[in-house]
Amino acid sequence: MPKSLRALVGDGSRDELVRSARRLLRFHWTAGEAAGGAGPAHLAAFLLEDELLELLLDADPAAAAARDAAGRTPLHYAAHATERLRGLVYLFSPQPFATWLQRRSRSKLEFAPPVPARTLAAELAEAEVAAAAVLLRRGADAAAADAAGVTPMHLAAEGGSVALLRLLHCAGGASLLGARDGEGRDPLLAAAAGGQAEALDLLRSLQADESAEA
Repeated sequence: MPKSLRALVGDGSRDELVRSARRLLRFHWTAGEAAGGAGPAHLAAFLLEDELLELLLDADPAAAAARDAAGRTPLHYAAHATERLRGLVYLFSPQPFATWLQRRSRSKLEFAPPVPARTLAAELAEAEVAAAAVLLRRGADAAAADAAGVTPMHLAAEGGSVALLRLLHCAGGASLLGARDGEGRDPLLAAAAGGQAEALDLLRSLQADESAEA
């Protein structure tokens, strides 16, 4: 297990680690509800632990498609950049957060609060893609919608995860661009709602390409 996650959950048996992981995963999503029913693969995806995801999916291949109480798959957790940026500082104490961030940041950022969200999001782009790629390679559905109709594409768009949007589009195709959540929003509207101009430009470009090919 990667040292950073071991530092968070401590030593112990597999069952103890799973229980610790579930306790750690009590961050709040946009709707404010606890993430009930989330398993170790959900946690590993949210923390962008791609190596741990590989190990978990070796042991339980079906975990790539597992759903929490709100219907979210591990791919939803990997794609939820907005919640990750909002919740990580409060989820961890400063030292575990610094350890977690430095493993994923090319510039070895020390801690989040002084760093603009846009900068932090850019630093985590490669780690997001790595975690999502593991899940997609192991059978995760890029088009999976949760109980509110939200897909990983919606979450990546709202969080401005441009590289992840490209990966999801390659995996899921044109249908992802037109997917609508329970509020009638497609990924373009999600990007606009999140103020993500670069993501919005990319999605418009992908949409135009699909229209030209049709």
